[in-house]
Amino acid sequence: MFSQVDFGKRLRSFRKKKNFTQKEIAFRIGVSEQAVSKWENGECLPDVYNLKVLGQLLHTSVDTLLATENDKFGCYTSKY
Repeated sequence: MFSQVDFGKRLRSFRKKKNFTQKEIAFRIGVSEQAVSKWENGECLPDVYNLKVLGQLLHTSVDTLLATENDKFGCYTSKY
């Protein structure tokens, strides 16, 4: 099952691997630092547009950010 908290952990991990601060991500996407913080803390999710831009900025797919590409992070399992 999808988890906002797991998404936030993945986002934080990808951000840190690219050596970006929350402030840099926020500036490049055009959102507040607080928005990035809320995404990383699992309080809310980015909208579809910002999710796409995050994937481009972090050089990863939206599927990977959402853990739908595979079950690598253990939070998504397809029943089909």
